[in-house]
This record gives sequence, C-alpha cells and structure tokens, in this order.
Amino acid sequence: MKYQLQTTQEKVLEGERLIKENEGIIYEDNSFEISGVNGSYHFENDVLTINITNKPWLASWSMIEEKIKQFFE
Repeated sequence: MKYQLQTTQEKVLEGERLIKENEGIIYEDNSFEISGVNGSYHFENDVLTINITNKPWLASWSMIEEKIKQFFE
C-alpha cells in the first residue's frame, strides 16, 4: 500500500510513538506488529509504503487497509 503524505515524515513518526505508548504497538526499525498484523514500512520523499507480511486469517485485506487509512486521516 502506498500513501501520499499530507504531513511530514517526522509528524507521522511522532503519531506512531503516541499510538505505541497507548495501544501496545510493537515497532522495531521499520517493522511493526499490532493485533497479529505484521509488516514493514518505508518513506520515500512524501510517499509512505506499507507492506503487510502477516495477518490473522479472519482479518480481510480490505479491513486492514481501511484501518491503516484511518490512521492517516
């Protein structure tokens, strides 16, 4: 998934830190894990690319994509 950022990379990472403190997201380098969803991400200029590498079988791809979109709105 690719997202055109409407903010700076630093603000995205700061939001990430706040969520991590409040919701138990595990970040290591450029990878993450929350509620059984694992993936990686990287920034290139103002585009964020997210790759999901593992998900619970009950979670649909569309549901995961919608949750990620909500984070950036």
